[in-house]
Amino acid sequence: MSYEKKDRGRKFILTEKMKKKSFVIIAGGTGGHVYPAISLAKKLSDRRYPVVFLTDKRGAKFIKLKSKIKIFILPSPGKKAGILSLLEKLYVLIRNFCTSLKKLKTLKPSAVIGFGGYYSISPILASYVSKIPILIHEQNAMAGRANKLLFPIADRIAISFRKVDGLRANKKKIVRTGTPIRPEFFKLGKKLYSDYSRKTNLKILVIGGSQGARSFSKILPHALSLIDEKDRKRLVISQQCNKKDIYQLKKIYAHLKVKTNLKIFFHNLPKILTKCHLVIARSGASTIAELEVANKPSILIPYPYAKDNHQMKNAQMMESAKPNWILEENEKTPILMSKLIQKLIKNPGTFLNKVKNKRKRTFNNGSENLAKHCVQIVGDKA
Repeated sequence: MSYEKKDRGRKFILTEKMKKKSFVIIAGGTGGHVYPAISLAKKLSDRRYPVVFLTDKRGAKFIKLKSKIKIFILPSPGKKAGILSLLEKLYVLIRNFCTSLKKLKTLKPSAVIGFGGYYSISPILASYVSKIPILIHEQNAMAGRANKLLFPIADRIAISFRKVDGLRANKKKIVRTGTPIRPEFFKLGKKLYSDYSRKTNLKILVIGGSQGARSFSKILPHALSLIDEKDRKRLVISQQCNKKDIYQLKKIYAHLKVKTNLKIFFHNLPKILTKCHLVIARSGASTIAELEVANKPSILIPYPYAKDNHQMKNAQMMESAKPNWILEENEKTPILMSKLIQKLIKNPGTFLNKVKNKRKRTFNNGSENLAKHCVQIVGDKA
C-alpha cells in the first residue's frame, strides 16, 4: 500500500506550546541507522531545540567530536554465539530499559524519535511507559524487525519509500518524509553531470559501507581483470576499502594498470561524488537516498545477508527511477559487472540517458520533513 504526505502545501508555524521543547533521538549500530538520525539531530539543533542522542559505541563513531549534539551511550551485546548470545541480548535489553527509564525521567523530552534496529527497542519501550510521544522512522522498503515490534506503540510512523512491505499500522499514523541525509548532498543534484566521452577517463566511486568494503575488494578487481587492457587504462577508481585490504589492492590495481584512490573512509565524499560518472555501492537506505539526490548512475549490489533481504527491496524501488543497475552478489557478479562496465566505457550516451530519465523527487528533503513532524507531534500531544 502506498502512503503520501497530505499536508504538503500547509504552511508550518511554530506555536508557543511547541517552543522550548526538547527531543531524544535513538539510533545505534550501522551508519544506515545513525546517519539519518544525525541529519535530523542537526536540523532540530539548527532550530534551537535541545537534542540528546542515545546511541551505542558503534553509533558514536559516526558522530563527529565537534558536534554540538549531546551523546549518551548505552551498552550493546557482544558477539557471543548460541544460547549465550540470546541470554546476553535479553540481559542488555532489560538493563537498557531500566537505564533509559532513569535517563528519560531526568531529561523529560517532549518526544523521542527512533530509527530502528535492535538498539532502539529498550529506549522506545521506556518512552512508552513514560508516556512520552514516539515517532519511528523506517528507512527501508522492507520494515525492520525492531520497528515492526514498535509500530503499535508509535504515535507517528515516518517512511522513506512510497511502499513499505511489512508495515501494519493505522494509516492515520503514517507520513512519507523521505530519508534524512547530510545537507552537503543536496547541492550535488543541482550540479551538471560530469562530462564523459570516449576521449576521457571513466571515474568510478566504490563505497561499500560497513557491510560491503571487503566483498567489493574481491569482486571489483576480478571484474576489471576481465576488461580489455586498453579500456582498463581509462578507468579511475576511488574505492573505500578495509584497512587489511589496501596494500594488496594497490598491488592488484597497479598490475592491471588501473589508476586508483584507495581510502579506508572518504571524509570528502560529496566532492568525490561530484566528479565521478558511476557509483558502485550497496543499497542501504541512506546510500540510496544520497545517490538519488546526487542523481548519479549506479550499480547497486544489495547485501545478500541483510535481514528479510531489505536491501534488494530498496534497490528495486529505486530501479523504477532508472538511474541504476542491480546485480546480485554471487559467483557470476564479476563477469556481469565487467560486461556492464565495458559497455559503459564504449557507450557514453548510456550515462546521459540514465541521468535524463531520473525520477521527479518529491520527498528528497527528508531532514526538513521529519523535523516538521517531530515538532508537530509535540503540538498534537500538548
